[in-house]
Amino acid sequence: MEARSGPAGRHLGRPGGYRAFVPAPLPPDIALTPSLLRSLSDDARSHAERINALLAQWRHSLAGAASQTPVQLIDLLAENPCWTIPRIAQRLDVAFTTARRAVAKLEAHGMLTQTVGRQRRRVYCATALIAILDEPARLQPGDPG
Repeated sequence: MEARSGPAGRHLGRPGGYRAFVPAPLPPDIALTPSLLRSLSDDARSHAERINALLAQWRHSLAGAASQTPVQLIDLLAENPCWTIPRIAQRLDVAFTTARRAVAKLEAHGMLTQTVGRQRRRVYCATALIAILDEPARLQPGDPG
C-alpha cells in the first residue's frame, strides 16, 4: 500500500486503485470554535451539493436510454466513485456483459475512466467526483487556519 503525505493528511493507495484520505490532526493552536465548525460544515455541504448536482446532470443526460443500467450505475457512484465490472454486475444483479455495456456508456460520456489497466478486474472511477472529494476545505475569511 503506497502512502503520500501532505499538510492536510495522507492518501493511502488501496487495493483496486482507489485512494483513501486520512486527515491530519488539527494543530494544537487551532481550536474547534463554533465559527470554524460552521465554516467546515458549510464547506462539506457545498461539496455534497456539487456532487449531487453532478450526479443529477449525469442522470439527466442518460434519461430516455433503452437500458436503465447506466442510470443505476450512476447511483452506485454516489456510494463509491470506483468500481470493477464484476462488482457492478453483482450489485445491480445484471449479467457481466450488461454491466460492461453500462460502463462503456458512462466512459463514452466522460463520466467514468479506467484507472487500473489490468487485463482482469479493471477499475473504473468517476474522476470528477474524486476531484470534488479531494478538494481541501475552504475556510471563510476570518476563520483560523
